[in-house]
Amino acid sequence: MKKYLLAATMVALVSTALVSCGDDEKDMPKLTSSAISFENVLEPKDFVESGTFVGMGDDKVMAPVVLPGQSISFTFHAGKGQALMFATMYGASKDWFFAPENPGIQLYKNDGTPMTGDVSSQIKLWDNGTKVGMTDEKENANIMMVPGVDASKLMKLELGYTAGSSEFKLTITNTSGGSTNATPFSPGVWAVSNVFNGKLLNDMPFIKLVKSRMQKLRLLHKWVTTLF
Repeated sequence: MKKYLLAATMVALVSTALVSCGDDEKDMPKLTSSAISFENVLEPKDFVESGTFVGMGDDKVMAPVVLPGQSISFTFHAGKGQALMFATMYGASKDWFFAPENPGIQLYKNDGTPMTGDVSSQIKLWDNGTKVGMTDEKENANIMMVPGVDASKLMKLELGYTAGSSEFKLTITNTSGGSTNATPFSPGVWAVSNVFNGKLLNDMPFIKLVKSRMQKLRLLHKWVTTLF
């Protein structure tokens, strides 16, 4: 991981009084000083904030999933240049999941104003490459987009923003009901990418976030899919 050295120098005046009881000038307290340098070596993290989200299911499906017609929301803080990455599994599949492309959802426009409103066009549906189609047969393929499926028709993303606190709110709505790809959304994970000197420290968070946490998502997903 990249390391950036942030050096700060402090000058500390260390006073030592040599006290004597005489009246002569030579017996006056003497002041000495020395310079002390402090260096802080920081190792920035790829993500400055992260979390999870779960749905509530319903009376028939008692599981932490987002069913068609339902929504979930979470809040996070982000400055200019930062991006939001998240992933949630397509509940009706073996290893499909929703996530934006690298480096994540753009949170600010080119003029520096925050993005708000419908950002569904930034969501994609991916095949994790661990199962063959909808079967349990294992495979070891690269992650790739699922062909022929418009993810923005299955999931609606809306960004809200609170001025003064740099706080965003993402609302995820399951709009897959009534389509040939109707599906619940499994519990998901999200993270906000870090920046340094105006540039993302990791402009490829997609692989790291998904691969590092996919095992946890798969375990949740395996349990969830037993309910359908």
